[in-house]
Amino acid sequence: KRRNAIVVSARDIASVIKTHTAGVTWTPDALHRVESAPDFVRAGIKKAAEWSARKEGLKMITSSDLTRFRNRAMMQAVRRMKGFGLGELNFDAFEIARKRVPRLKDNPQAEQRFAAIKNHVETHRKPEGGLGLLDREMLERMKAELKKGRTDE
Repeated sequence: KRRNAIVVSARDIASVIKTHTAGVTWTPDALHRVESAPDFVRAGIKKAAEWSARKEGLKMITSSDLTRFRNRAMMQAVRRMKGFGLGELNFDAFEIARKRVPRLKDNPQAEQRFAAIKNHVETHRKPEGGLGLLDREMLERMKAELKKGRTDE
């Protein structure tokens, strides 16, 4: 339940720890999607989805909510890549980000996480270009966003 409180009470913390829900519940479909995600992104997906749900005032996360949150996050990532000057989807963004983003400099955990993501993408890419639930349509939207506003084409 959203209390709009500035101070988090011990009762709030105890409830989150006890239920592992961070103030929202999950439909079985949505929870299954999170549980079937690769280990290296599972906790981040759950945390980000719960944060987004609370921000929107949702009490329950459905599979369609999870898709919407994922698509929004992917487009934000693409806009960051565009800000780095990239014009196509590739893994060069990490090298640029490592130089420009202070928390990524000399961060072995970030390098390990990135290597795991890159390996997963390269080994699970489908022939038609999709990657699991990240289908071809979403990839095309991401590519279009990167090209939007470029004058060299």
